[in-house]
Amino acid sequence: MTVAARPERFDLPGADLRLAADRWGPRTDDVVVFLHGAGQSRRAWDDAAEAVAAIGWHAITVDHRGHGDSEWPIEADYDWDRFADDVIAFGGMRAIRERGYQVPHDLAVTGFGDYELASFVSPPLTSVHFDMHQMGIIAARRLCMLFDEPDDYPWLVRVPTTLIVRESA
Repeated sequence: MTVAARPERFDLPGADLRLAADRWGPRTDDVVVFLHGAGQSRRAWDDAAEAVAAIGWHAITVDHRGHGDSEWPIEADYDWDRFADDVIAFGGMRAIRERGYQVPHDLAVTGFGDYELASFVSPPLTSVHFDMHQMGIIAARRLCMLFDEPDDYPWLVRVPTTLIVRESA
């Protein structure tokens, strides 16, 4: 199966603002929703979404509030409760159930960041875990390097991740 190089762009209603999203592949009952972690955008999942679409599943990638092309909250409200509201309101597990789907029977949902919240939603969210503290150290070192010797070069850092499998996948 050939997958279009560009996904279909659409908007999802968040708890109190618009969230940008992309659709990849055929609109089938087999759906995978990709949620990114802090400091990223839905583009972090492009390769994975394209691969999922290539096997015939429908992939959806979403920008969280204030990330990528999604709207910014008026009061810069990024606390855990607001994050949870968006994940649930935009088409997370509540909206999925409202459309008659069951997680994980009909589709798998996986997040990135393994926030504490992931184990408290129903069903508990499968998530990719990474060391946020280590990422902070790496970012601070890069910033210091740029102060000492500015450059315009892209910088890629790969950090170890672990898939934390819970009931959503």
